[in-house]
This record gives sequence, structure tokens and C-alpha cells, in this order.
Amino acid sequence: MKRILMIILVAALAVPAALGAGAKSEEVLWIEVREDGALKASIGVSVALAKHLLEDDKNADDDPIDRDLITREMIDDVLSGRKKSVESKDPSTGKSARLWVGTLEVEAAEGDDEGDLVIEVFKKGKRSFSLRLPAGRESEEREDDESDITRMTFGWDSLVPFMAETKGVVYVKDHDDDTEFWMYVD
Repeated sequence: MKRILMIILVAALAVPAALGAGAKSEEVLWIEVREDGALKASIGVSVALAKHLLEDDKNADDDPIDRDLITREMIDDVLSGRKKSVESKDPSTGKSARLWVGTLEVEAAEGDDEGDLVIEVFKKGKRSFSLRLPAGRESEEREDDESDITRMTFGWDSLVPFMAETKGVVYVKDHDDDTEFWMYVD
């Protein structure tokens, strides 16, 4: 009887840990885009990443935010918590957008290295593309026979510094195409 109780206890502790392993819940700014009432795209961006990009937008010369449908103020209202959600509609194009802060479950990609940038694409629920890029490493000492070789090592963190700083996630679902794009730091 003790043996059965011990097996049940171990299973009760192991199963929830196994189910939750490799997944993390990320707080994201959700943006839903509709056209003529039909859902076209769902976009989730980590709150930390969205705040970082919003701050960069304030200082930038070019304008990455589509001001016709989504304004800087709308994003700031939701991220600051002044408003739970905001919506906008453009009757001339039939487009509308809704923004709010929620959560997104991010499954860990296959691999053991932490700090990798993972890019994955899913088509109709099946992975069609996966790329794992390591972060930059400190330069390694040269071997004696490589004295005339200049070696540079860089990683994704130098190419996409805003992701390195926030360790965020970007999720985009194209509802017409049933395609999902994931980019996150594992």
C-alpha cells in the first residue's frame, strides 16, 4: 500500500512539472486587425518589447506605426494601464484594430541553449520553418598557427538588439493564410 501511495505521490508531482516544462506565459500587447468585420491578423508583442519600441518610435525620424489605424496614444493608453482596451475604425477602408494587454503561452523550442533567438513559422498548425540563432560570444583566443587570421564572432543579439535587451516575443497570425510567425528568446 505504501508503494502505491508513493507512486501516486511521485506521479502527482511529476506530471504537472512535465506538462509545464518548456513553456512560459508572456505578458503581451495584443493587436487584432479586422477588415470588413473579418479577423485578418492577431499580433502579440511582449509588453517590455512594445514599450521599448514605443520609446524608440518617439525618437525616430521615420514612423514605424501606422498612424491611420493605430496611434502612439492608443498603444501608450493600453501599456500604461490607463485603458483596458482601445479600438479604432477606418470607415473608408473597412479596417479596424483592437488593442489590449493579455498573455501568450510561448512553448520552448527544441534545444538546450539559453539566450538563443528562435524564429518559427507554422502553416495550418504544422511547423514549416525553424531557425535557432545563438547569441554573440566573447572572442576566443587564437591558436598559435592562426596568428595572421582575424576572426570576428557575432550573434543575433548584435543584429536585433531590441530583442536582446527585452528578451521578448513577437507573434503574428495571418488568419486568411492560417500561418503563425514566432520570434522569441529561448
